[in-house]
Amino acid sequence: MSGKPVYVKRDDELGFGLSGSKFRKCRSLVASLKQKQIQVAAVIGGRYSNNVLGLSQLLIENGIRPVLFLKGVRADNAQAKGNLLLTKMFVGENDIQWIDPQQWTSVMHIAGRFVDEIGPRGFLIPEGSSCSASLPGSLTLALDILRNQSEHQLDFSDIFVDAGTSFSAVSLILALSYLQHNSTVHVLPVAPTSKQDFDRILCGWKADFERLIGESCVLPVNYVVHTPVSSASFGPTGAAFDEVAFLARQEGFLTDPIYSAKLFSFLRTLSHSPSCPRIIGSPLVVHSGGAITLSGYNAELIKALNRLDAKSIGNVKRNQ
Repeated sequence: MSGKPVYVKRDDELGFGLSGSKFRKCRSLVASLKQKQIQVAAVIGGRYSNNVLGLSQLLIENGIRPVLFLKGVRADNAQAKGNLLLTKMFVGENDIQWIDPQQWTSVMHIAGRFVDEIGPRGFLIPEGSSCSASLPGSLTLALDILRNQSEHQLDFSDIFVDAGTSFSAVSLILALSYLQHNSTVHVLPVAPTSKQDFDRILCGWKADFERLIGESCVLPVNYVVHTPVSSASFGPTGAAFDEVAFLARQEGFLTDPIYSAKLFSFLRTLSHSPSCPRIIGSPLVVHSGGAITLSGYNAELIKALNRLDAKSIGNVKRNQ
């Protein structure tokens, strides 16, 4: 981009079942639950959610029973695949409550009633683990980026992140602003999110951030909310799998077709666009992890590999 090498923050290497932004959030979340002596945690999410899968494992490791509130209709073991199959290895059907998609807007209320019945030893974890207890862990990304910058004597002037609930992106922006790091954070939502919607989310978490640090802070202006080139919704597309295959072959790492692959695809498109921002320092892309999602998409990956191989053969023939 702008003729400069692009650096990648390999948060995907933080773990296997739980990696990237989710690993960071859950470190402080689970520590808080243990401190409060929580015994049962209601976990909200999609049936193929990386967060639900990784968090379920971490809760069990720490002696906390996860009860899942999953979007969709019940799937037995024979029907389950990918992340859902792995999740069901950790959590039995008795501890899974299936929520009809038409009732999904009421899931917080439904799960909240369950937690109320549990009493003080119960805790509600919203979708994406986006809660105050996750904030300290999520803020560590900014600290690590500044450490990497110092170690390698670089200036990460432009930082690119994907966003689902926007919690991790907001945490990064707040932390960098508080630390007075003069960079621009570029946010790519995987679902349609306007600048106004993102600002509202940012303002909401700013209050929690100020309570955490014990002082007020000025909202930053150095961030941009981009519009996805394609597939502006949760869920992968053929183009996303093409990017997964390309990056694996070209760069040697795996990406999540729902999040990180879309971010890398967006960056490649942006770099050839007249609207590409002028980058003064070094661009940094945060690889948020989640490649375990690929376990549920064998057919799509095979098609992407076939397309990639056909393209490679075509390039060889043209060069002969």
